[in-house]
Amino acid sequence: MSRKEIAIRTIQGLPDSATWADIEERIRFLAGIDKGLADIKAGRVVPHQQVGESFRGAKCRSNLRGLVDRIPPGYRPGELNWTDPTGNEAW
Repeated sequence: MSRKEIAIRTIQGLPDSATWADIEERIRFLAGIDKGLADIKAGRVVPHQQVGESFRGAKCRSNLRGLVDRIPPGYRPGELNWTDPTGNEAW
């Protein structure tokens, strides 16, 4: 599926009451995922353990559920050609 097709499906999946800001937010979210995947392929990553160590003692709360909830409804990793390099397919 091309990026254009993904953008069209994303917009079509929004409610009729969606604002320009809603549309922009969804498109930027998908573009961010695309950029992150490119970073992974290029080896621009930080090991999980190192990330965990950097948060030890920090006053920080993760809101992963909130991020996951922002993925457009009905999308599956395979449809967007998303792959988990670790093979977990947890997202």
